[in-house]
Amino acid sequence: MNRCLLIMLFLAIAVAPSAAQKNRDKKDKENDNPITVKIRLTSDKVKKLRDLKVVMIITNKGRKSEKFLFERVDATTSAPLFTYCNIYNSKNKPVVKYNNRIILDTLSKVKRRYDDTYYTMEPTEWIMKEYNVGELVMLDSTICKKYQLPKDKYTMQIQFHGAQSNTVSFTVD
Repeated sequence: MNRCLLIMLFLAIAVAPSAAQKNRDKKDKENDNPITVKIRLTSDKVKKLRDLKVVMIITNKGRKSEKFLFERVDATTSAPLFTYCNIYNSKNKPVVKYNNRIILDTLSKVKRRYDDTYYTMEPTEWIMKEYNVGELVMLDSTICKKYQLPKDKYTMQIQFHGAQSNTVSFTVD
């Protein structure tokens, strides 16, 4: 009986995943999206929306190439397609009517092929670009008169292909 018990115990230990493996599996499930997005503002105090600029760092932390659409890959006045920008005032109310102005602009144009606007990002590759926030979003005109943010403190977060960025804060004087 003891011999049988020892064999069962040995098999249980040999087959059971280690705690380290369980942690790796859990982390992999949490990070199914290989794309990460980090943002920072060029200034945390602005007077007008056109002065608000965000630096986006998009990284492929996956093990394979990732392919996605850019509206104008090399332009500094446009962000990648499927980039959503949310801005909230100090009362945690959204001030954005449409959080992706690029899709609105694209849908209003004549239908065209996007074969030449795909970008392939290799594993560990990253892109860092600066964008004007006013070109990412369309503000809610009931809150933002003349397309300007009222004086207040705001938070902002960007989502790119399902990856949430960190949250940044800024003030409009």
